[in-house]
Amino acid sequence: NEEARITSTLKAYSEFSKASRKNGLLIELIVVCDGCLDKTAKIAKRFKNVKVLEFARRLGKGGGVFAGFNAASGDYLGFVDADNAVTPEEYEKLISAVIESADCVIASRKIEGSRIFESRGEMQKFGSKALNSLAKLLFGLEIHDTQCGAKIFSREAIEKIMPAMRSSSFEFDIEMLWRIKHAGYSIKEVPIIWRGKKEAKFSMLESPKMFFNLVLRRLGA
Repeated sequence: NEEARITSTLKAYSEFSKASRKNGLLIELIVVCDGCLDKTAKIAKRFKNVKVLEFARRLGKGGGVFAGFNAASGDYLGFVDADNAVTPEEYEKLISAVIESADCVIASRKIEGSRIFESRGEMQKFGSKALNSLAKLLFGLEIHDTQCGAKIFSREAIEKIMPAMRSSSFEFDIEMLWRIKHAGYSIKEVPIIWRGKKEAKFSMLESPKMFFNLVLRRLGA
């Protein structure tokens, strides 16, 4: 349900894809409409170089990401939020890093070199900090920003961990990073310029369920 923001995001990423193709880098754009009730899919279909996947029943964040991965054909698989908080120019930094030196590269708003222009509410900030703390406490992940909505992986790493994944909500990122680390793959954080939006979809009402799910994942459930 991103009809208010998807046009500007797809314009930017569509132009980025076209420019990258001229430089020999093929970028496949896939929009996953996860139970969308608005015009997101209709808008996305206007872009000829964008593949649109529609699901009437909600898959959750994790389910939507993996649906996109399953439909992709490249050697590297990534995702980015639809609000353009991470612009193509910033996402390109992740692409370069995963090609050069890592199996998993994640955008970070919390390491040296990053800059934040945000309009997030205090509850959203608290939720992000809480999840990062849980990631360290339960999974030993020494990662500064597990929840930033821009990540890219080698196909090998994703295919290795995908059968074991269980999370489908916003705790999905933490489980995925933990399984990648546990499988012996390298993880790199890249500082970015991030422009947050108040309309972000995370709700503190989901926190108890997310905490419970993370505990289950850690216990092997």
